[in-house]
Amino acid sequence: MKIHAKNVLVSGTPGARSGECAKVLSQQGWKILWPDQDIDIHQGQEYLTANGQNIEVENIHRCIESDLDTSRFSARLPDYYAVPYPGPTEFISKFQGQPAVITGSSLAPCLDLWRPAARIVVDIQATMSEDLHALRAGSQGQFADDHLVSIRSHQLVKYRSHLKLFPKVFIMTNAEVSDGRFDGLSDFLNSVF
Repeated sequence: MKIHAKNVLVSGTPGARSGECAKVLSQQGWKILWPDQDIDIHQGQEYLTANGQNIEVENIHRCIESDLDTSRFSARLPDYYAVPYPGPTEFISKFQGQPAVITGSSLAPCLDLWRPAARIVVDIQATMSEDLHALRAGSQGQFADDHLVSIRSHQLVKYRSHLKLFPKVFIMTNAEVSDGRFDGLSDFLNSVF
C-alpha cells in the first residue's frame, strides 16, 4: 500500500498538546476521520472533540496493552510487540488516499508502529511539569510522582529512539501550540511537499 505523502503524525512528550495541533491541521485539510466513519461508538465523539483524535488510534494501542498485559503507565513498556489487526496499515487505508493527521495520547512510546502510515512527525515538547500533570491526570492519581517521573523517562527514551525512524520531524513546544504559533509548522509542511 502506498501511503499519502502528506500524512502527518502528531506526537510528543506525555503532556504535549498534540490534539490542539491536530485540530489546526484538520482545519487546513488533513482528515482526522476517514470518509463516512461512524464515531457514535464508546468515546468516539469524546476523543474527537476533546483530543482531535480518531478513537481507532486509541483502540489500536489498547489492543497492544491488552495483549501484553501492560498499560501506558508502565515504566517498562516492551521493545517488541505484535502489530494488532486491524492496525495502522488498515487504519490508514480507510482514508482512501486523503491526507490524514494521526494523534493520540498513547502514540509516543509506540511511534514505530505507525511507520506504515506516515513519514512526517510533528514532535511537540511539553515541560516536565506539564508532562507530570498529564500523567497524573491520565492515571487518575494512582501513582506517586517519583513513579510518574520514571514513566516519563522511560517513554521519552522509547519515543526519541523511534523519532529517528522518520525522515521528516518538526519540533515545536506546548507554548507555541498554546499561543497559536503555527507559521513555522506551515513553512515546514510546505517545504516537504
